[in-house]
Amino acid sequence: MSVTVLLTFVVTTDDTSAFRETISELAKRVQCMPGALRYAVYQGADDPDYFHVHQVWANRGCYQAYINSTEAAAAFASLRGIVSELLVKELTPVANSDSTPVLVAV
Repeated sequence: MSVTVLLTFVVTTDDTSAFRETISELAKRVQCMPGALRYAVYQGADDPDYFHVHQVWANRGCYQAYINSTEAAAAFASLRGIVSELLVKELTPVANSDSTPVLVAV
């Protein structure tokens, strides 16, 4: 069963370029890791200090290998002092788990 994780970062500096560079380099490396199905980085449109990383892994073993990797450790170590908040949430599907787009009218 796949594992989906959402990370939310809040950058502390006015210049987000160091964070963007670090997370972009990590994204390139992660995409080559076994079981990495998705690793997408988003920046807040209304607040550029907020970044979200959406990860999908083929299974828990692949996700654990990433967590324990030197790439992840180096990236997170370099983010110390740049990030004031980090929230990590593992997600479980509620509806539409087959990845088919759904149009929701509000």
